[in-house]
Amino acid sequence: MYRPILTGIILTALAVGGCSDTGSLTEGLGLVDRSGCAEEAERLVDAAEVYIPDASARPSVQSLPAGRFIYRCGVSGDWTAVMFPEPGGHVDCAKRPPASPCPTGWINGDPATERFD
Repeated sequence: MYRPILTGIILTALAVGGCSDTGSLTEGLGLVDRSGCAEEAERLVDAAEVYIPDASARPSVQSLPAGRFIYRCGVSGDWTAVMFPEPGGHVDCAKRPPASPCPTGWINGDPATERFD
């Protein structure tokens, strides 16, 4: 009697939990080396998910909407290392002192951006 309900719950849990394993997705990515970051910011054309490695097995994920600024910091395989200002923060990451750095992370792929020369 309860078997179909339990099966549905288990399948739903597997579908939701099993597809969001960012730990294996970002395996091998370390912290971003800020010394390799560009001096000039670029504006994201499309929204992007930034994976932020930390000491745990699962990195945190932050969504950056289209229009946010990023600084490119390097590439590792299919991943692009980026630095970005906090929401509402100044676009001055390349000029900040080491005591107050901008957040960094990894975007899967090569994000489309606009440059302003």
